[in-house]
Amino acid sequence: MESLMIKDATTGKLVPASTLLEQAEEGRRAAVLNGYFGLKREFEASWSEETQKSNENVKQQWEKAGGVDAVFASPKKLKKLIRKGIPNNLRRQVYLRLTGADVTLKERPKAYEKALIDALGSELRTVDLDKCPKFAGVLSFGDHYVRADGQEALSRLLCAVFQRFPECEYAPILLDMAQLFLLHLNENECYHCLAAVIVRAKEDRFFLTTNKTRNILFMETFKDLVREKVSSKLSKHFLTTGTNMSSFASKWFDRMFVGSIPYWSVHRILDTYLNEGNKILYRVGLALLKSCTKQLLSLPHADAIQEEVQAFASTFKRGDILMDDSFSIRNLSRSHFDYLEAKRTGCDMSDSLQDRVRKAAVDEDDFGDHEYKKDASM
Repeated sequence: MESLMIKDATTGKLVPASTLLEQAEEGRRAAVLNGYFGLKREFEASWSEETQKSNENVKQQWEKAGGVDAVFASPKKLKKLIRKGIPNNLRRQVYLRLTGADVTLKERPKAYEKALIDALGSELRTVDLDKCPKFAGVLSFGDHYVRADGQEALSRLLCAVFQRFPECEYAPILLDMAQLFLLHLNENECYHCLAAVIVRAKEDRFFLTTNKTRNILFMETFKDLVREKVSSKLSKHFLTTGTNMSSFASKWFDRMFVGSIPYWSVHRILDTYLNEGNKILYRVGLALLKSCTKQLLSLPHADAIQEEVQAFASTFKRGDILMDDSFSIRNLSRSHFDYLEAKRTGCDMSDSLQDRVRKAAVDEDDFGDHEYKKDASM
């Protein structure tokens, strides 16, 4: 039986109807996967005068340095300029290069489509966000500058990422990171950036926590750093008042400070995160506590302390000042984090993560403030 032939409106030639249908379906999928959902103008319109000046200043610094290609040619210059900030108009280009997504997009252009088809079927059916994998994170769509229909894009991204990386069981930060990416990148580019971040985490455990144990150890190390880098007096005050640092710090770290500090400042954190890893979360958390130590020490109750921490963080308008304070904190090396982690778990520096987990018997209930209290009382 001969297939139905139809005249192609573009070429004028007769082609099988099935071919045109396949092309139409491919075009529909391409339109879906390459859509933009960011409210970039609205985001920039929300900037204060200081933020506008800051963005213009870093823009001039990048131009003076010779542009993106010249900056990436020098890792030292790249680190320095990223710490000063990435101009908003360059974030798409820089994010793709920092993650390596610019390379994977060329090498595996169909990777996202394949992951989506494996997860949702060839029709790319819409999945309710409530039913999507959330990597143990908190979904708060209203905190981001993403169009309402971007919720569908986010649901597809989460399903595709989980399909590709089912072993990534506990990475709550991915939810907000995905929405930050959606402001600057199209959906396909977002997937490649998220995938690149997870792949890097497999080689660098200080880049992203991808399981619950690592997440808990990350938080416990922060408590030690507060005592070392901020104030031992503040650590003891938290203990005396029954203030659990995890109640506010876990929200900071799990959401990359989204909803806790102004949105522009969150972008400054993401800029550095993509180049240096999750150490920037420690830096910002320590800088915030250092800036309000005096106020916190004057408060006699845990509830008042929690409220003051949240209020202080939310009103920290100047992202450039916050980041300068963060980078002024010295001796935050990964080897030191390793030392603190080994000390807390009672392991040797040479022990593997698996050995530390086994020796410490770490779980959410058994690895917490009892260790912190013991250390704080020394």
